[in-house]
Amino acid sequence: MSNHGVRRNQARHKQDSFAGRFGLLVKEFGSRYRLAKVSGVPESTLQQYEDQELPPRSDILIKLAHAANVSIEWLATGQGEMRAAGQLPGARFADVAMVELRDIYAALHMQQILAFLPLSRSWLERRLGISEPKELMLLEADQDLPPEIRKMDLLLVDRSAGNKLPRGEGLYVFSVPTGLAVKRVEVGLKRGFVVTGPGISEELGPMEIDRLLVGKVIFRGGRV
Repeated sequence: MSNHGVRRNQARHKQDSFAGRFGLLVKEFGSRYRLAKVSGVPESTLQQYEDQELPPRSDILIKLAHAANVSIEWLATGQGEMRAAGQLPGARFADVAMVELRDIYAALHMQQILAFLPLSRSWLERRLGISEPKELMLLEADQDLPPEIRKMDLLLVDRSAGNKLPRGEGLYVFSVPTGLAVKRVEVGLKRGFVVTGPGISEELGPMEIDRLLVGKVIFRGGRV
């Protein structure tokens, strides 16, 4: 048998178990850590798959297949092609996080997503300290909020900040009857919060802030 035939048989043997197919994904990404970052599956969970014959539960399988850009059937069973001809490995896009651009005129529960825009994971972590981008969203400002924001600026919003009360001055996104609104928040003197925006200034209590707060603006880009 030729060397090419031997290598082909060895590669096929590696794909007989889930551990072998999983190992090919790790090799493409360069490490379990990078695969974990992109797939959202904890590295401690991935470690157990190195010797596992059978595939994991379906939600983990889907995350890994999506991150690596491989066929779910191939990853689960070894049947069929790893990926279709011409498709690139997911590892090529390991540094890319697709963040949803929301319609500022639609309520958050309406899921009005206008587009998905690519951001660099390494930039998010290095510049903003964001290691997990799943809680991020983008908005296009619909009006000026001097001096920081101008109409049509692209705003990066951390939705995880909507789960806790503001601790200092900052720009926050609120749920309003017309959709979403960007306002400035300062901690008030009487355990409340002073909220200002174009033409408004009001003081809200902690319970009301907690009910209306969606997230915090953590970065402003230029006009899109």
